[in-house]
Amino acid sequence: MSEVVVLRGMLEGMDDVAGEIEKGLSQEIGEECGEKYGRLERVYIHVETKEVFIQFTDQVSALRAVNALQGRVFNGNAIVSAFYDAEKFEQGVYQ
Repeated sequence: MSEVVVLRGMLEGMDDVAGEIEKGLSQEIGEECGEKYGRLERVYIHVETKEVFIQFTDQVSALRAVNALQGRVFNGNAIVSAFYDAEKFEQGVYQ
């Protein structure tokens, strides 16, 4: 388990991910996840892979998010949620 969650598939088919980030997509995701699952520290969207990384302040919040978001549909896409290695996240390794 980890306090970092990765969401895959969520942004598939989105042509201008960078533009959506500029319009506040990261903030939107952060606000919703913070309200529903617990306090978070950071949201990072990897533009090339279209993966969303969410770092919570604790593993329990991350667990709630993984369980709730798995299979949820966003923008017509089914989300695949999983824990992500916190050390890799801190080092900027997003693979």
